[in-house]
Amino acid sequence: MQIGFFEIEPRDAAMFDSLKPGNSLRLTDEVLSAGNAGAFVDAEIVSTFINSAIDRVVLDQLPALKLIATRSTGFDHIDTALCAERGILVCNVPVYGENTVAEHVFALLLALSHRLLEAVERARSGPFSPAGLTGFDLAGKTLGLVGTGAIGRHVVRIAHGFGMHVCAFDIVPDSDFATQEGFSYRTFDDLLTTADI
Repeated sequence: MQIGFFEIEPRDAAMFDSLKPGNSLRLTDEVLSAGNAGAFVDAEIVSTFINSAIDRVVLDQLPALKLIATRSTGFDHIDTALCAERGILVCNVPVYGENTVAEHVFALLLALSHRLLEAVERARSGPFSPAGLTGFDLAGKTLGLVGTGAIGRHVVRIAHGFGMHVCAFDIVPDSDFATQEGFSYRTFDDLLTTADI
């Protein structure tokens, strides 16, 4: 089977060794694009990440394609309607990294609320003074959250651990989850006017 892997980091290449027997693998760090799709004309499977925009122009150059495996949760970079018309299966990784991403949200919030980047830059550039670097605590602040899917649910729980209040907007609100976790859903506009962060 002809398989093309795109957006591969050098450290990841060894993970594909188990697929080599019986298959022809081509690994590249490039995104799949209109500019390079023609070089994969025999590919029956392509595996991409979020930066490969798979549209009609790309798909027209992959006549043997049977499966697109995106190594991401989201798949809005793939024309799934056109894939369905052509009988091309699309699969994704529906759940991974939700806790990691939620924790990263708070790493960034702490860096912003405590002016960490400014403090580091000031320390690197010369004599350090804390003047003007007063930040603020997250405790007691209201976090406005857009989306309460897998990542958003972790963000809600972490926010409560910091003593934050939470309000959220979601196109499909989960009132049971909101009751369980002690937050309220708002309209998007109300969220923007209510939230501190």
